[in-house]
Amino acid sequence: MNEGKFVVKKITKLEDVLNGKIIELPESDLTVQSEDLNSIIQFTYIESKNENKNKVPIKEGCYSFITRPTGLGLTSFELRKYKLLKTIDNTSSILSEANKFFSNLNVYKKLKIPPKRALLLCSPAGVGKSSAINEVCKNLLKQKGTAVIIWDTSSFGANDINQFFLTQSEFHPDVKRFVFVIEDIEGGTFSEDDYGRNARGSSLLNLLDGVGNPFKGVPTFILSTTNNPEKSVGALIDRPGRFDKVVEMKTPNKHECKELLKFILNTKELNKDQESAAELASENEFSIAHLQEAVTRSMLDQITVGEAVGQLVKHKKRFKDAFIKAPKNKMGMI
Repeated sequence: MNEGKFVVKKITKLEDVLNGKIIELPESDLTVQSEDLNSIIQFTYIESKNENKNKVPIKEGCYSFITRPTGLGLTSFELRKYKLLKTIDNTSSILSEANKFFSNLNVYKKLKIPPKRALLLCSPAGVGKSSAINEVCKNLLKQKGTAVIIWDTSSFGANDINQFFLTQSEFHPDVKRFVFVIEDIEGGTFSEDDYGRNARGSSLLNLLDGVGNPFKGVPTFILSTTNNPEKSVGALIDRPGRFDKVVEMKTPNKHECKELLKFILNTKELNKDQESAAELASENEFSIAHLQEAVTRSMLDQITVGEAVGQLVKHKKRFKDAFIKAPKNKMGMI
């Protein structure tokens, strides 16, 4: 069996570190302290040809995870086509952050830190996080050398994903930019304490921290979403380096609700009923998805948009009241 091996990379005398003669050490795969030699010995791991052959190549294109007999694999992922109102969705601001990162990689080289940037998108469900990320990925994939992987946290655990990047995969030499999308990062399964002691939570933190060099030095832009920012653990959002920026995506205001209704109805002007419906929708913090449902329902049930919005307002209130009054178990579920 042709196994990998550790090769000595650097030997540093402890006294040189203590007296300030050496103030930094290069990155290494393994470091040990030898009391006999009074030295720090650093090693580089060299993989065998067999190990490289069995690894999943991360190539240019868009992928999601699949399960294979030998572990996780990748399958091509086709990005959806969304009908978006460009003046309201957050594509441009997110894309600006991505381009700012990829066009200024010299900053990371100068600071001698791994080239990784992470954004967390927070909002109620239906506000447009997924559609915005979808459009951002489409734009970035137009640039040569870009790989995108989308991780659905409801299907695969953090430990499996972490091990995939650490030991089961390798980036193709043509890949110069990596976009990693994490959908619903908290997944509703962890409390704040869990991230301190739970194995899955620790794996996620290690992945975000870059422990073990999971992204192999490839410039990596991470986009993650959460529907419950108030429940997201502090360990995730309070430490730069895990998530450098938190982008709050709010429900549309009164003006935006009116513009969205015009866009969905494909009309230049709203009638009085539709104007009132937009105002009521804004007052009740309707998402983009709510407005789409109101228009769809009005057409299916042959009622006005105002009546459809009124029905959805009552539905939201009933659900909210039931959730508040119902006894909850330890998982916070009704």
